[in-house]
Amino acid sequence: MSKIEVGVSFSENPNVEEAVREASIKLRAKFSSAKIDLCLVFFSFSREEVKKLFPNIKLVLSPSLTVGCSLPLLIAEKRVFSKGLILIAFSNTRVVGGLSPFKDNILEDTEKFIWRLIRRVKGERRFFLCLANISGFSPDFLRGLERGLGRNFPLLGLFSHKEYNLPSFLLYNEDVLRGEGIAGLLFLDDLGAFFEINSGFTPLGKEASVDSFSKDIIYRIDNSPAVYFYKNYFGEKVESSGEYFQRVSRRYPLGFKTERFPSYIISSPVKLNPDGSFKLFKEVPSSKVRLTIPIRDKLINSVEETVKKGKFKSPKVAIFFEGFNRFRFLKFFYPSQLEALKNLLGDIPLVGGVGFYHLGLLSSFDLNLGHFIGENSFSILILGDK
Repeated sequence: MSKIEVGVSFSENPNVEEAVREASIKLRAKFSSAKIDLCLVFFSFSREEVKKLFPNIKLVLSPSLTVGCSLPLLIAEKRVFSKGLILIAFSNTRVVGGLSPFKDNILEDTEKFIWRLIRRVKGERRFFLCLANISGFSPDFLRGLERGLGRNFPLLGLFSHKEYNLPSFLLYNEDVLRGEGIAGLLFLDDLGAFFEINSGFTPLGKEASVDSFSKDIIYRIDNSPAVYFYKNYFGEKVESSGEYFQRVSRRYPLGFKTERFPSYIISSPVKLNPDGSFKLFKEVPSSKVRLTIPIRDKLINSVEETVKKGKFKSPKVAIFFEGFNRFRFLKFFYPSQLEALKNLLGDIPLVGGVGFYHLGLLSSFDLNLGHFIGENSFSILILGDK
């Protein structure tokens, strides 16, 4: 089979037709092959504008498959912009995809969606990329993916959640999904793929032990009600004011230590219960926990350290999804991170956006670590020929 071709272009034109025209014309000029097998689209438009995306992309590029999602902020090279779109086109790539709304049971709906894709490929499958909107119990979504793909299968994705009241759309050819659902892509070729989720949050204070928990709820830490873990650092107000607890716990999320992963798995409590327990966004990853803090240089360095692991012979594109909280903490220093990232990548196109939650394998180098939901984190995917 011919070598994979990847082209990237973007436009920050607020007019959807003009943005697609500008990006598509630049993209078409980059391909020696007349046939585009897949066009990934990341965009920031209203619902009425989103409906115009596919017809305009088809008019210029005529891809076999078009899949994408909306993001609150887009990243291209060393810039962040709030309006426009990014196009990533692939030629000489075998891929199957699908779109499915969620109905009553997110676990069963996700598993059935994966099995429908797998039945189409007769055992060939190399890598899975998913985009989703969910409002249910998030670990059930991840569990549904694992039931269909397997616990160690290469997977990376991002999703929005009802916790953030922002418009969110999934695009699959002419279909636009505003509600809950999943769009997924199963790559069939033996691509070179590097993927990792990380945060760069710095440990703070002493390690503690989670003594009592059930799935996503922590009841006791170091033989005291879980809220005391924050109360010991931030005072009585943490226990008496739910709003203050939310502000503190977002600024200082929990870091869980697992046996083989060198970094901390970050999770922010999303709800303080009357009994002093609190609910997490995902299932408790381990019993070893510390507070963590965002330190600017550490946040930036963690991205550089991660990318340095991902060097391989023929990279084609780097897709970078930044966590909303990390972006907010870095603020005016965010261009410094993009500049450092782009300097490491060199001529490889860098595109992506600011998302809310990530999911997938923690590391390309140890698939046995399994899949996790990433919060306050970034995820990076580098694709190319092996």
